[in-house]
Amino acid sequence: MLRESQKPDSVFLFIGASSQKIFVYRRDGKGSFDSKDVNIPKDPAISMIYFKFDQKDGKSTAAYSFDSARWDTFPDLTIPVDTNTLVGFAQSSGSTTETVKARMVDVSPTKSP
Repeated sequence: MLRESQKPDSVFLFIGASSQKIFVYRRDGKGSFDSKDVNIPKDPAISMIYFKFDQKDGKSTAAYSFDSARWDTFPDLTIPVDTNTLVGFAQSSGSTTETVKARMVDVSPTKSP
């Protein structure tokens, strides 16, 4: 995955999908990069994939669902929500000839006035 940023070493969490897999990329505050993926079941009843970021106990975790009722997460790939943090979503057709662009969103904590 290529990512451009004003701060190339920013902590980030990314979840995306191709036609065969759901994948998550994470870089922590120490610059360590990790990723995981899971296969998408070949079930004709699956027509949608839902993504979200759960924030709990000061950490953000990527989650996915095929029916928006039962969510699966990647509990080993979390980032703290108390630092400058970027999260992003993307979907790919699976074609290697097309560039996939993710929209990253800054979810850094804000200070109350």
